[in-house]
Amino acid sequence: MPTHFSLPSFVNRPSCKNFFSQGFSAVNSFIFVNRMKQFFLKYINNRYFYTALAFVIWMAFFDNDSFREQMRLSNKIYRLEQQKHFYQTEIQKNKSALNALKYDTTQLEKYAREKYFMKKDNEDVYVVIRKKPK
Repeated sequence: MPTHFSLPSFVNRPSCKNFFSQGFSAVNSFIFVNRMKQFFLKYINNRYFYTALAFVIWMAFFDNDSFREQMRLSNKIYRLEQQKHFYQTEIQKNKSALNALKYDTTQLEKYAREKYFMKKDNEDVYVVIRKKPK
């Protein structure tokens, strides 16, 4: 069992050398604890800090316009915009198909034959129904 203590490999980095070269002794740890205590007493143990913290928590989780509600509404707006785009493209397709049916008799005849199985007097129509593969 080794009797000496070796520092970990990350201590050899330049950023860590200054910290460990000063010697992390009990005095340094006491100074660190004392500074943390002063910071806590000065900033965190303050009624304004707790008031602000309570306000942030209230606004983030409990308010009607909370962060969660904003995200839900944002997602809903995104989905509605996607639907709007889809329906606008469908409207354009239907308008162009309607114009083709109004003004082009060959398109009208093709549509009537395909959708309503209409035929001319001297024709026979055979309907082939294919089974869908499972």
